[in-house]
Amino acid sequence: MAEHNPPDGPDDQNLRQDARVQILFPVKFKIWSRSDLPTLTKRHRGLSAEAMSQLGDVSGDLMAETEIEDFLRPLLPILSQLERKLNFIIQLLTEREEVDQFPAEGEIIDLSGSGARLITDVDVPADGLLEMAIRPPGLQTGIPLVGAVQRVRPSGQAPYRREVALLYVIIQEMDRERIIRYVFQAQRQQLQSRTYRQEPGSVAVGDRRDDRSE
Repeated sequence: MAEHNPPDGPDDQNLRQDARVQILFPVKFKIWSRSDLPTLTKRHRGLSAEAMSQLGDVSGDLMAETEIEDFLRPLLPILSQLERKLNFIIQLLTEREEVDQFPAEGEIIDLSGSGARLITDVDVPADGLLEMAIRPPGLQTGIPLVGAVQRVRPSGQAPYRREVALLYVIIQEMDRERIIRYVFQAQRQQLQSRTYRQEPGSVAVGDRRDDRSE
């Protein structure tokens, strides 16, 4: 349909991908060289295809109540409980795998659908690749991706800390969309929080209390 392909569609998509939010959460990663990109691409395609075939349709469609046949509705509580247990087991296994697969540690400080910034004590090469599975607060499962280092500079927090800018070079579009939705949700929450703090009534009350205390 025409509305699905407007002339400015690519620009709108770029704007969605570039929308970013300042945030803070830990991340583990592994450093690769640019020459490892073909190997990483092949591996991530295989993992993503397997995950989608086993979990994608089930978690997305089976638990959508509007699409479930009547004879399955009594099973919803059991399936929901089973899903929570499976998520817990997957999380434990993921945490153990991360220790082995991603030996380096850092903190994501800025997130978007096209890239991220992180702070780390590790000496990251300016032309390297970072493989990781990011898990922003609130997401039950990590998002596997590979980012190409765009810039490395002192963070200003400490002489040994570095700020690393990344551009995603390997990421499933479904996962990119998860990040974009997360960014917009976080932006709305931050805006609501700032709006609440800046409401005329609440500010005036705070000011009057401060005046009386002086």
